[in-house]
Amino acid sequence: MTRLKHLIVGRNPKRTLIRCLVLGAVTYVLFGHVVRPVRVQGISMEPTLHNRSLHLVYLWAFRTREPERGDMVAVAMPGGRAYYMKRVLALPGETVAFSQGRLLINGEPFEEPYLAASGSWTMPEREVPVDHYFIAGDNRLTPFEGHTLGLVKRTHIVGALWK
Repeated sequence: MTRLKHLIVGRNPKRTLIRCLVLGAVTYVLFGHVVRPVRVQGISMEPTLHNRSLHLVYLWAFRTREPERGDMVAVAMPGGRAYYMKRVLALPGETVAFSQGRLLINGEPFEEPYLAASGSWTMPEREVPVDHYFIAGDNRLTPFEGHTLGLVKRTHIVGALWK
């Protein structure tokens, strides 16, 4: 029993307890308030993020700046315990549309170098309201109707993919 106790608590139980408390506090702050691990479920962000892959979301990413076009963001789902990982395509005040798979921002084609294929999405032009962003996944080969995309309030964007 003494060998097991010695293995678990070491030679100085007080020091071991302090180390455990410090490690627990640092872990709580780091993973509760700075970064959050997120497992991708589904293929909507392929080929950029793969199904069942694990990533970190930086929760402080937008404390000093607003999301920009091209950012991969975590959008809180109702309840705040799960997130959608999507890409910001259009900013507040812009118009967004899809024509035969091409993204149009303010009526102009916008290059998306992160796409493997553009697909055939078609969506009429719509304006992005103030304090909203237009988001979508990178996998444009799946049917438009099968995607979770569209306008999202700024307050629902909780962080950005840790690079």
